[in-house]
Amino acid sequence: QLTLAVELETGLMCTVDLNDQVEIIVVETGFSGTVANEPVFCEGTDETVLLADLIDGEDAGGAWTAAGSYVGFNPNQGTFSVLGQTAGVYEFTYTVLGQASCPDVSTDVTVTVNPNPVADAGANQTITCNDLIVDLGSSQTSQGGVFSYTWLFNNTVMTDQTASTASVEQAGTYTLIVENSLTGCEATSEVLVDNIVETLIPAITLDDPDCFGANNGSILFSGVEGG
Repeated sequence: QLTLAVELETGLMCTVDLNDQVEIIVVETGFSGTVANEPVFCEGTDETVLLADLIDGEDAGGAWTAAGSYVGFNPNQGTFSVLGQTAGVYEFTYTVLGQASCPDVSTDVTVTVNPNPVADAGANQTITCNDLIVDLGSSQTSQGGVFSYTWLFNNTVMTDQTASTASVEQAGTYTLIVENSLTGCEATSEVLVDNIVETLIPAITLDDPDCFGANNGSILFSGVEGG
């Protein structure tokens, strides 16, 4: 025999003896999964994150929400586009609604977007007779021990230039690559160097002598173009 006790809102307690079989249904609490991955990207990365890939073992039928009004978040598809996002930590929640009297359960995940460093190779330069060596780079480039600097000359690494600035004496295309060793994020900047010394054009006037052996010929050098 089973006795069922019922407490009314009035505070009265009623008991009922049950002689028939009673079916008791136990509803299992939902599971919103465990964190499997929290990816990190650099600004400008063209990547779309499937948020379901960030958790393991979750019950189907849950819903994704974001901690803010993130452009690029699609709650219906459960995706987040990294391209165009500013640096920061983006938080998302997967929620499974509880059945019957069971509570809702949720799991939080994050997607981090790290900032890119600043690379500034400076303005285009020209090598002249008065400036046979020109300096590249500027103070706008990111500075500090976590940054490394690589210079390329016509797409070839310059092993002797490892600072944020470089002194060069050849015409061509120079590229500065700045990398943050902690995040792996990098930035590039390109500058062109021209050389007008290599294109000097002398202005020469020739006056031939009247005949062989005569001393009335001349060569007049009146100037030079370029340089």
